[in-house]
Amino acid sequence: MPMNVIYRRSSDLPSVIPVFPLPGALLLPRGQLPLNIFEQRYLAMVDDSLRDGHRLIGMIQPDPAHPG
Repeated sequence: MPMNVIYRRSSDLPSVIPVFPLPGALLLPRGQLPLNIFEQRYLAMVDDSLRDGHRLIGMIQPDPAHPG
């Protein structure tokens, strides 16, 4: 499998992707951001995304005004 899959149409994307909350980060399209993932739930998320073949993880910036 290639390192980076190219999705040409929105229909090529999976309907559901895992989401990783990452406060204070800016990642632009085609950018790279080294991550230090150590929590077990996020390690499992990465393992699942690699195993399913889509290799996608969404990232969000939590709103500090609305804590989870």
